[in-house]
Order: sequence, then C-alpha cells, then structure tokens
Amino acid sequence: MTVLGVIAEYNPFHNGHLHHLKASREAIGADFAIAAISGCFVQRGEPAICDKWTRASMALKHGADLVLELPCAIATSSAERFATFGVKLLDSLGVATHMSFGTESGDLEALSRIARDTLAIQDTPEFKKAISEALASGLPYFAACERALMYILRIDQNFIRQPNHILAIEYLKALFKLGSGITPLALKRASGPSFAPASAVRELLLKKDFPAAASLMPDEAFFDLLKAFSLHGPATLDSLSGVFQYLLKTESPEALANIQGISEGLENRLISAASSNYEISKVLKAANTKRYPYSRLQRAALALALKITKQEFLDASNGPHYIRVLGFRKESASLLAEIKRKAKIPVVINLKNSSDLDEPGRSILESDLLRSELYYLACESKRSVPKKLERSKPLVIV
Repeated sequence: MTVLGVIAEYNPFHNGHLHHLKASREAIGADFAIAAISGCFVQRGEPAICDKWTRASMALKHGADLVLELPCAIATSSAERFATFGVKLLDSLGVATHMSFGTESGDLEALSRIARDTLAIQDTPEFKKAISEALASGLPYFAACERALMYILRIDQNFIRQPNHILAIEYLKALFKLGSGITPLALKRASGPSFAPASAVRELLLKKDFPAAASLMPDEAFFDLLKAFSLHGPATLDSLSGVFQYLLKTESPEALANIQGISEGLENRLISAASSNYEISKVLKAANTKRYPYSRLQRAALALALKITKQEFLDASNGPHYIRVLGFRKESASLLAEIKRKAKIPVVINLKNSSDLDEPGRSILESDLLRSELYYLACESKRSVPKKLERSKPLVIV
C-alpha cells in the first residue's frame, strides 16, 4: 500500500494545493493521501481565514483521504518545530510511505544535501561561533542561523531564502534525524495566472474581491469558504485585540514571561507598545525592531492571546501524544482502520475515546478545544456559532 503524507495549512485551499496533491499522488501511484493540517490558528501567528472543519472538507474533496490536526502550540511555532512535529506525526501513523512538499525549484538532491550538511555542522564549534557573531551584530536567532549556514556551507542565499525551500530543508532534516523510512518527494510549485500563494488569496478574500479569489481556488473549495463566511465571516488577528490587551494588563510579568515566544524582556516592550496602541497589528509595528522581527512578535502575540505557555510548547514538542482525526472519505475508511491498528500513539476519532491519552496529551487536547472556541471570537460575525462547537462537531465525512 502506497500512502502519501502532506503537512499543510490550506489557508485556504487553492489551485496550487490541488495541483500539488494531484501531481504527488500521480508521481508515486498513491493508494491514499493523508493531510496533517493546522487547526484554527496558523504558523504566521494569526487565525486561519476560515475554520479547520471547512479547510478539512476542502482537502477531502480535492485529493486527501484523511485529514489530521496539528496541535495549536506546534501549528503556530517556527518552521523548524512545525516541520519536525509534522514529520513525527506522519511517521507515528505506521502507514505513510512517502511525504511530498512543494518547493520553488523541485531540486530534491540540492535540498537534501543542504539538510544533511546542516545536521552535520550544527553542533560544531565553528557553527556556534558563527551564530554568536551574527547574534552580536543584532540579528534574531533564526537569521543568525541562516547567516552562519550560508557562511560555512557557501550556500546561495537566493536559494536558501526561498520560503518553501526553508520549510523543505526542515522537513528533510526531520526525516533524516528521525531515521524515518518515509520517502521524500519535492515538487516544483505550479505557476501561471490561475496560481497564487495563499497570502494573495487571503488578501483578496479580506478585501471581499470574491471573483478574483474564486479564480484561484477550486470551485467546491470556494463554495465551502463562502458558506463558512456566511455563518461566521473571516477571522483576523486584530479581532483578538481585546483578549490580548486584557492579558497584558492583568497577567503578572512572571506569567507573561512564561508565554511561549516571550523572552529577553519582550513582555516589557509589548506592554509599552500597547499603552498607546489598541489593535495587535499596531502594537507589533510599534514594538518591531531588528532584534524583535515582526514574525516573531506576531507568533508571541498570538501565543499570549491563546495562553500557550513554554511548558505546553515543550510538552507538545516532545510529542506527538495522539493523532487527532478531523475527517475522512467514506471510501477510505480502510485507511483509518489500518492506522488504528498500526499507530504508535492513540488515535482520537471522537472526544469520548481520548481517555487513554497520557497527561501531557490530555492537557494539550483540552487546551486546543478551548482555543477552537476562542477562534470564533476572532471572526467577523458570531451569530451562527453554537456553544461548545468543538465538542459537538462530528467528523467531516465526504
């Protein structure tokens, strides 16, 4: 049995995602495809444009047979943590034979070489010295690592700085480090007038330019999104500004410093910036410096609004502790049965069968249930959102 694994956000599902799933399945002759996706909050440090159930439905209607959810603490973390956890989750299923990711070049050989070389030097004195020097110049940690790699490995900076190359290298590092038997597959991203990055699609949707957005999405995915918008509208980070401001004003400095992503006195900078700005985006712009890049600030602000602590992040990073199923295709029920038989960790199909999770797993799952409720506070309209939606929502089955 050939089973494809994909780690994604589908925020929202667009023509490029459709092309990637179809081309990946064809390349390996996949019997099944599994997508592990972010929940209601995503790696950029903001709410997803529409809820996870809608995005799971989009994926299942366009090439995925099973959709799983990444824990919030991981889905909103750095590229390295996001990739590492996703690979470990796919490996824990016991059925995934291949993993596919889209890149700017499709050059698996070059990406694999960089990933292996990076693993080989990351604990060497030379690499640590290069990072220290880059940090001393005022660069944030991720940029310091990038500079050190380019200096030692003589990597073309235009190649390594491509967003999907960065993520691809992290996927490959995770596969090699884990010693996984999953075979990687790097596909070149599709280009043309009907293809655009998810960020461009989101921008069109938030501007309510629906005809333009529709041209970049499969029809059924676009109609699913419109239905979600009609019920609760899109979600934005600024809609959580009230929660963010409340926690900044009421939590102690020690509690704020315990939030994932907040360190080196960042809590004080946020408090200062929030004293004269209300919306999260304006607070972050005021707090933005070379030392505190906007991407880091945005993830830290979301972690605060969601109360993701350093301990929870550590527990999640040490996982996965469970496999959370969001939905599946009826004709692919045999795949789910095979995973239940072979998985190395518990499979959560409904919340009633989560009692066998370990303590960190139960805590992470419970926190994520509450955050899914909070997600709807970030939506444009809240009229049609039932109470305790997360606990009453059935699996998406298409």
